[in-house]
Amino acid sequence: MASFVYNEGGRGIAALEIDWDNDTIKGALLMDTTTCDTENDAMTFLSSFATLGRSDDGSYLRSW
Repeated sequence: MASFVYNEGGRGIAALEIDWDNDTIKGALLMDTTTCDTENDAMTFLSSFATLGRSDDGSYLRSW
């Protein structure tokens, strides 16, 4: 399983702006049709990506 911390996330972690105990951290299951693996500059929100490619597995329920 691959994982990646985008520039904005890394900056927030380094600047101690992310409170791991009290902030809400969310993730998404993505398929190989996504552009998230090739786009990484100035990405702050999931809506910033050209093709998100969320999982279409019937057992995966997006809660947000």
